[in-house]
Amino acid sequence: DLVYAIGNPGLGAQILDYTITEGLVSNNNRLLDGVPYIQTSAAVNPGSSGCALFDKTGNVVGVVVLKARIDGAGFAVPASRFLDFLDKHTK
Repeated sequence: DLVYAIGNPGLGAQILDYTITEGLVSNNNRLLDGVPYIQTSAAVNPGSSGCALFDKTGNVVGVVVLKARIDGAGFAVPASRFLDFLDKHTK
């Protein structure tokens, strides 16, 4: 599936702000230390943590949280897991 990461990857308006990158979902249930993540090839940089990962219809499918130490691999918390966390901690 095609996805888009919208973020602010670094150095504000001086270099990069308000960026969008496109990528593919490589694995929608990649387990890292037993925790499920969406693995994507969309460019992810440290300043992009917390940005939304959207599908082609504009639905938020995840929240970017990790960049791999290799190019072309970033990870997002699935939206359903994030919503469960919010629901549990805001009551």
